[in-house]
Amino acid sequence: QAQGGVTRGRFWCGVFGAESSAVPARHVVLVLAWSHGPSARSRLWVSAGMGGLCVVKMRPLDCEQQDDGARQRELSRGQEGPQARVTGPAEGRELRQKLVEARTGSEVLTLLTVDQVGSQSVGYAEYGKAFQRCGEMRDLTALLQVWEVVRERDVKLSGTAYSILITAAARASRGMHGIADEEVRLRAFETGKSAWLWMRYEGHEPSLGHYGAALGLCAKVGDADWAQELWTEMTQHDFQPTSIELSQYLEALASQGGNSEWELVKSELIAAETRMIKHDAITLCALLNSAARHKSLDRVDWLQQHLLPRVEVNAIVYCSLSKALLLCQQPERALPLMSDMQARGATPLFRCFVHEAQALVLILWKSPDQLHVYDKFKVTAEAASAFIDQSRNSPGAAPPMSRAEIRQMESLESLARRISTGEQVPLSQVHVIDWPWAT
Repeated sequence: QAQGGVTRGRFWCGVFGAESSAVPARHVVLVLAWSHGPSARSRLWVSAGMGGLCVVKMRPLDCEQQDDGARQRELSRGQEGPQARVTGPAEGRELRQKLVEARTGSEVLTLLTVDQVGSQSVGYAEYGKAFQRCGEMRDLTALLQVWEVVRERDVKLSGTAYSILITAAARASRGMHGIADEEVRLRAFETGKSAWLWMRYEGHEPSLGHYGAALGLCAKVGDADWAQELWTEMTQHDFQPTSIELSQYLEALASQGGNSEWELVKSELIAAETRMIKHDAITLCALLNSAARHKSLDRVDWLQQHLLPRVEVNAIVYCSLSKALLLCQQPERALPLMSDMQARGATPLFRCFVHEAQALVLILWKSPDQLHVYDKFKVTAEAASAFIDQSRNSPGAAPPMSRAEIRQMESLESLARRISTGEQVPLSQVHVIDWPWAT
């Protein structure tokens, strides 16, 4: 599957690009795999690991000697073995449950590598569950190790398992603690894209779900080029994308931050209407979040003017809008959002009160003599307190809230009191919500 792969007699050659902490950026590795005739089983798989290059098994591209019949036999091998079959509901239930409950990537690997007793062989569902759990933990290293186990055991994954693997790579791109560096994002992208190529090589035709998983990966890592290729291929094959695939595609485009990409986003929004794709809260939130990351007030203005009135809104939309306005240093414009949201019939989240409180503290910090701003803050704080009381007294009656949001609200109340009494507070302390504020 390598770029530049060529065939020379009985050799298969491929050039792989690699980036890691141990290998200088954009070094290339030349791989030669000896082919022993049409039914050759030689494989070589190169993947970037935390400490450098990890070499495990991989199938070469078609050699000149392999006819179609030999290729079909090659693809079908391993499917009859116990590792490749689909285990029954009762056989793998215990292992799958253990995988769901695993707390670390090493625990997932241990569950897969210990000898299975009797008929409880590891099958499609178990590997898929292992991929999924690694993605939920955002553990990219463990995800790569699980996939290495799959390749070493010569397992032919199902199309569903590949979709789960790509989605897991997208989740892992965010890092185990929600903060991923460029190296982690690159490795996650390469993992997901390699899974896509393996899936195609093993004969699985992508479904709409596969395209959605791959576009989600592009959106998470900010790769517009592959997203455009996937979108073009998907539409050429007459798939009817939903608002979910559209939002992922547009988020990948908007992640580049350039004017040309933003113009393409707007044109794709118009084209989506001709395909009868209804714009919804998912699409709007994705674009608002992208505008917030780039701190682009022009994009926020366009979305608020052209897309917000046409979308059935919820509290998440208004939280995304208030975040974008605050990061664009427009706290005054965030204040009317609560009443606008309620006027459109959306139920507030506790996060809405936190965002409004953050906006008021920023305004008060700039003009501490405006006592009416502090009075407004106290009204917001009282509403937030009532929300907390309702949630505690009637569990399930109020939308959920996190402990972090409650702590943020408490910090904002303390800051508002200090600023209103004339205390000088550094701006870095005023930015209570953990966002990438402008410096």
